[in-house]
Amino acid sequence: FEAEGSHLFCVKFGDERYEIVFDDFYEDFDVAKADEMCRALGLQPQMKIKTLSKGTKEKMQLMLVMSRKAKLYLLDEPTTGLHIADVHRLIEVLQHFVDGGNTVLVIEHNLDVIKTADHIIDLGPEGGDEGGKIVAEGTPEEIMQCTDSYTGKALLDIKDSFIYQTSDY
Repeated sequence: FEAEGSHLFCVKFGDERYEIVFDDFYEDFDVAKADEMCRALGLQPQMKIKTLSKGTKEKMQLMLVMSRKAKLYLLDEPTTGLHIADVHRLIEVLQHFVDGGNTVLVIEHNLDVIKTADHIIDLGPEGGDEGGKIVAEGTPEEIMQCTDSYTGKALLDIKDSFIYQTSDY
C-alpha cells in the first residue's frame, strides 16, 4: 500500500494493483497521519496484503482507524495479535496521540498497556453475569491499592517494571 494524492491508497495483491479511495469510507481520513502511522507501526509500502501476518494486518487496521482526523479514539483490545515489540511501539504511538491533545480510550487486558494508563476503570469482579461493576478506578498506583481488584494484584506483581517515559517512536 502506498499513499498517492489526496485520499488514495494503492493496495497490491500479488501482481495486481487496486486503488482504494478512503474518502468512500472515511470523510475525515488524513493521508499525512496515515503515512506517519505506517512509519510508527513499521508498515512498509512494498508489503503484499496476502503475505501479511495476522499481527501486521492488525497494525494495518490500527493505521486505518488512527489515521482519521479525530480528537477521541476508542480502541477495543488493540494489542490482540501483536508481537510484544509492536505492543510497546503502539503504547508510544498512543502516548504521542495523548501528548497531542487527543483522548484515547482503550479497552484492554494487556498489562503493558494498562500500566501506562493515566486513568483506569477496572470492571469486574468476574466476567459475564458476575462482572460489569466498577471494582476500582484511578491511576495504576491507586488500582494496586485495591485488594478486590484482580488488575491491581496483577499490576503489583509487575510494578518494578513500570517505566513512565516513552520515546518519540
